[in-house]
Amino acid sequence: MKRSEFLRTVALGTLATAIPFDIQAKERAEENKNKMLSFGIITDLHQDLTFDAPERLSAFVDEMNRKQVDFIIQLGDFCVPKKENQVILDIWNSFQGDAFHVIGNHEFDENKSLEQIMDFFSLEKNYYSFDCKGYHFVVLDGNGKIPGNDSVRYPSYFYKEQLEWIENDINSSSLPTIVFIHQGLDHNGVYNREAVRILLENCNKKAGFTKVKVVFSGHHHMDYTNVINGIQYVQINSAVYRWLGEPYNNTSFSPDAYKKYPYLKNMGYYKEPLWAHVQIESNELKLTGKESPWYGQSPVQLGEPIVAWNYVSAAKISDRLIKL
Repeated sequence: MKRSEFLRTVALGTLATAIPFDIQAKERAEENKNKMLSFGIITDLHQDLTFDAPERLSAFVDEMNRKQVDFIIQLGDFCVPKKENQVILDIWNSFQGDAFHVIGNHEFDENKSLEQIMDFFSLEKNYYSFDCKGYHFVVLDGNGKIPGNDSVRYPSYFYKEQLEWIENDINSSSLPTIVFIHQGLDHNGVYNREAVRILLENCNKKAGFTKVKVVFSGHHHMDYTNVINGIQYVQINSAVYRWLGEPYNNTSFSPDAYKKYPYLKNMGYYKEPLWAHVQIESNELKLTGKESPWYGQSPVQLGEPIVAWNYVSAAKISDRLIKL
């Protein structure tokens, strides 16, 4: 994560003034009505499971540099924090602006610790926030161990410390808020996701308006949006593939590829990289996604139902227009 004048520290942040938040929000919204904010999102690159992650990431960073977006963010499952993956960090850091990290579950592969992950990504804290052009952005870490359950390989839980931080951080800002997290809060992602959603909704009630506007997540390698009590939960699809798992067997790759990357057989692979470009202007969020053909066999051709996990498997990130 690079620093700039708009980077917000991981502490509670700016204290609220005596002016009511709803009045402040309207004033800020008017001030930023004609000020374009834009950023790029990519997620689930999975450098360690795929064969062309560097090329996909380079295409994303090059495009965001051309668009001169305000910042870029990756939503986790980026790469295992080890020296062999410095190439991924070098590409990421070639962005000519601020670049932010969300920690995913696969960053913990190869028995990596949270401290190793934070050191590799130059993170002072595993959850934090920042402001940009009249909006408040909150980055969360949903990788806590579930109390009393050590059997889950990739646990996802929010401890009291982070929940209290979220509440204080959002309540201390007068700005409309956008949240980034790896695991979804709306669909079978975080063990105590309802508690987190209720917390966000209570922040909105306290402010007297919908302060928390959108929650962006990755993890599920799907393309959908859910609206729960006024908050938009937007799932950003993987940059690379749709995970199928057993018993699906994708035979689209060469024998050498399967030797080096054995999990390819369990993937529906996107031929082109996927990412999203977000523009916010005049209280509207416009998300422009990408679409790709399948690399060889699609999930449906491999026998997966058209609707899986309640959503349609798709090699795309859909365009969306959200009123803020």
